[in-house]
Amino acid sequence: MPGMSIDKKRKIGTILEVSLLKKLKFQAVEENRPMADVISDAVEQYLASSQTEEERPPRHQKLLKNPLLKHPLLKNQATRASVQ
Repeated sequence: MPGMSIDKKRKIGTILEVSLLKKLKFQAVEENRPMADVISDAVEQYLASSQTEEERPPRHQKLLKNPLLKHPLLKNQATRASVQ
């Protein structure tokens, strides 16, 4: 989402295959855009092509309504990370 405020973004970490990372970097250079924008667009396209929120199984509805850090599993991970 071009022009989105940095306040509405969160940093994440992930592991990618080296070949995929190279393709990502090349695409970002070709488009003269930050890799984060290319990734964000790809994720948006992927999610748009998958099920809509209403089509997802009910067990996912609760998670979708709450911020991720409020999820019990992620909350425990955040607590452990802050202690280390």
